Amino acid sequence: MKRLKGISFPTENGRYANAEIENLPLPERVVLPLVTRFGKMIPIVSPGDHVQAGQIIAKGPQKWFPPLLASVSGRASAVSSWPTGFGDEGPALVIESPEGDTPPPRDDVAQKDLPELMRWIQAGDIREVDPSPLPLALRLRKPDLVPSAFASFSPALEKPIHSLIINGIDRQPGIWLRKAMIGLYKNELLESIPVLKDTTGASRVFFAVAKGTDLADDLLQGLRERGVEPVFCPNIYPIGLEPLLIPFLTGQELPPNSEGGREFGTVVVDVTTALKVRGAARGEIPSLDVVVQITAPSSGIDTLVRVREGTLIEDILEALSLSREGLAKVLCGGPFLGTALHRLDVPVTQEIDSIILQTEQEIIHYSNEPCMNCGYCVLHCPMKLLPNELTKHCEYGKFDVAERMDIFSCIECGICAYVCPVNRPMVQLICFGKREIEAARKES
Repeated sequence: MKRLKGISFPTENGRYANAEIENLPLPERVVLPLVTRFGKMIPIVSPGDHVQAGQIIAKGPQKWFPPLLASVSGRASAVSSWPTGFGDEGPALVIESPEGDTPPPRDDVAQKDLPELMRWIQAGDIREVDPSPLPLALRLRKPDLVPSAFASFSPALEKPIHSLIINGIDRQPGIWLRKAMIGLYKNELLESIPVLKDTTGASRVFFAVAKGTDLADDLLQGLRERGVEPVFCPNIYPIGLEPLLIPFLTGQELPPNSEGGREFGTVVVDVTTALKVRGAARGEIPSLDVVVQITAPSSGIDTLVRVREGTLIEDILEALSLSREGLAKVLCGGPFLGTALHRLDVPVTQEIDSIILQTEQEIIHYSNEPCMNCGYCVLHCPMKLLPNELTKHCEYGKFDVAERMDIFSCIECGICAYVCPVNRPMVQLICFGKREIEAARKES
């Protein structure tokens, strides 16, 4: 295990020890984006059609795309451009007048042959908060479970999987969703382990949590009985992200532009995704609901809610009786890794784990002050980059220099901006540089 750079933060067990999840009522409509991390989905229903919860409503252009399932029953009213939780816009399918029915469970396939189980996981529309170049149903497959139609997609799929990491570490300070899910669903997590071990063929399994996390004795015993190694990792952000967690636990460094840990025989699955895999194996359709943390410091709100996928943020605020008065900023995805939104009609999808509502007094404003070369960002950068130099090159249009300085190794964790004494917009400048470089590549 290696030493980590980053920022230390405390584990606050009191915030999640007695956590509960509030089930919010169905809204008047849900909005399901048709653009995912893996490309644009093609709708197979038309406006005016009645759809059932769990029905396939869109497919990708490639067989390895997970399908898009309707999260509710109702009338498909339109396909129109809609904002997303990542600050952009794209086509989305709108379902009006949703009904509260739940599709009947499918057969429990947990005891069936592995290829059939993988087909059910593939069809379950499971999408993850942590970005990955490979969809979950591909990353989980040991080589002999990869269909020939998928094998040519990535050389990484030919590599055997030796390590499986079940990640119970929240992605960033202030977020405690994963810790809460461990306490609420410990038995279900234990049930997910045999499924994950069978599909990956991993010979070594880690259960990673932050140091100080309270794990029940029966959970620890159950993990050890299943051959899983509990590991209490240091409270240093961003240890919960794959580029830091894999090297820390396995010693394997992930080079820039790699296809993630799968390329090197390691698969990371967060605890919420593990629960979805377990649900798919038992015949459930786990993609219908999303559990999200809602935090509004000025209102004393810090809670978990369960909503149907595609529920708009404004409908969540209404259900929680949260006033918009004084609301100045909405962070979708957390304080370090999230995106600031300028509107509230944004759908919550499986890729979103948290929404933070801030007043003007709670916002930290960036400045146009020049870099003072204090070196704090270099000292704390977990990827061992020179954020001070990278941001200056991006600021002044020297994108070729930034590319040579390995700008794409930046994981956009936000630590450089957090420690900057003059509040420079470090991450925004680096993201700007990446976009300009990628645009130039497409033009050449």
